Amino acid sequence: MEYGQLFVPHALSLYIMGCHRTTQARHMSPSTNQDATNEGISDFTDENSLSNGIQETSPIMVTTDSDSFHVPQVQLLSNEYELVKKKYLKESSERKRLYNEVIELKGNIRVFCRCRPLNQNEITNGSSSIVDFDSSQDNELQVICSDSSKKQFKFDHVFRPEDNQEAVFAQTKPIVTSVLDGYNVCIFAYGQTGTGKTFTMEGTPENRGVNYRTLEELFRISEEKGGVMRYELFVSMLEVYNEKIRDLLVENSNQPAKNRVRSVGSTNANELSSRSHCLLRVSVKGENLINGQKTRSHLWLVDLARSERVGRIEVEGERLKESQFINKSLSALGDVIYALASKTAHIPY
Repeated sequence: MEYGQLFVPHALSLYIMGCHRTTQARHMSPSTNQDATNEGISDFTDENSLSNGIQETSPIMVTTDSDSFHVPQVQLLSNEYELVKKKYLKESSERKRLYNEVIELKGNIRVFCRCRPLNQNEITNGSSSIVDFDSSQDNELQVICSDSSKKQFKFDHVFRPEDNQEAVFAQTKPIVTSVLDGYNVCIFAYGQTGTGKTFTMEGTPENRGVNYRTLEELFRISEEKGGVMRYELFVSMLEVYNEKIRDLLVENSNQPAKNRVRSVGSTNANELSSRSHCLLRVSVKGENLINGQKTRSHLWLVDLARSERVGRIEVEGERLKESQFINKSLSALGDVIYALASKTAHIPY
């Protein structure tokens, strides 16, 4: 049985976000002096009207207890509001810092492994699973070799065949908040052909994958913070095919609708094998409605083309050319991930 991997690189860049809290004040006059108070306010308004030539409502509360006016409370309330706002902005900034620090402690690059169940053809052919799980560990698995020996592998998390789409998204969901906080995030599925990469990322209309669930969560959080932050979300969908980039959403005369579908092809390993890398990019612009601070971040959701051995899939001609380009790009990606994980000075992008 083969298995795919889900990588979660989490590149961080600091941005401070503030939130807003309002302060309400209500003045109450003693009931015994209500008529006198109203009369005092009326007299005060009339007096100002005569001197200014306009009729307006005064924001100053007046009492007649000592036949003198109280000092206006507007400046006091304004100072109190500014103090509360500063405290709230400070707490919000600290919350964001601690939250994303936890994400970093878990690892800026995390690797999940998802093992799919046997399909009907495999069951009919008498195939059996070659993966063994330890019930006490959720980050380890063992692969049973042809000589019955076992090789152990460790990941940040292992999804078993019975784990559903919701369980997978639960592990990637925390980074959605980081995107809205101004951090760049990339999630991509990598694995051999037929391991379920596209199903994990896209899913079906009845069983949505990481892409759709992530977008729904982005919209939910942005609406929840609507009174404090204003967000703009931009979406693009790209395909990298034979080292050429195509926009799958653009409409123009040079690219007919039938060519805006991701490239797939048939091999002896998979009837509908992805022959390109599919990249869904979500650009997020945020503006704090309290202090005017702005942020810009990107979320990349990538369904990589399948990893395969050219000799095993028995392809030739155009399919062989596709496979060579795919393997070349995946090899380059592996070099980048290794450099990032090793924190080397040069990253071979």
